[in-house]
Amino acid sequence: RGTTDRFIRNCLAQKAGWIREKLAEAQARERLRPKREYTSGEVFLFLGEEMTLTVAGNALLAKATVRLDGQGTGAGRLIVETPAGERTVIQAALEEWYRQKAFEVFTERIEFFSERIGKKPERIKLSNAKKRWGSCTSKGTVLLNWRVVMAPAPVIDYLVVHELSHLKHLNHSGAFWRQVAEILPDYQESKDWLQKNGYKLLY
Repeated sequence: RGTTDRFIRNCLAQKAGWIREKLAEAQARERLRPKREYTSGEVFLFLGEEMTLTVAGNALLAKATVRLDGQGTGAGRLIVETPAGERTVIQAALEEWYRQKAFEVFTERIEFFSERIGKKPERIKLSNAKKRWGSCTSKGTVLLNWRVVMAPAPVIDYLVVHELSHLKHLNHSGAFWRQVAEILPDYQESKDWLQKNGYKLLY
């Protein structure tokens, strides 16, 4: 507020190289993002593990169901049984399953780390944001993007600790990052993973 156009133009000129670099990185990630058809053989992530989608028709079902098979074996499958083979039906069933699993995993990890941090959120909510993995409100509500349940467990822990630390420090000050590092000394690795691989979670 109150900043002159001239000052803004000067800032943009000084940072032009950085801006172009970041735009190019974003465009490259967009090109790499999987384009989903929701058909058998496609690979989806769950807790960092690649799971092969298997779609099976079952006219006896009232609605599509999803289950895991062979998790942790290196040949895991996400099996969708559905009375209708439409892409939208399969996509909706998978998203509902991911959301359920995300809430279960996030709740368990929040309970674990809340004891260590000494703060508990008032509420836990799932987010559907496309450009934000998590947030924490001044009223103590923690919002976590359901898609992060696709990421490896240490990345989920980083996100949980990051947002819980905001219950003490509603900013990104030095004190905030010291709090995160106290709980997760290697948090930078998970932070870097999200920055480099987050596009894989956004289909």
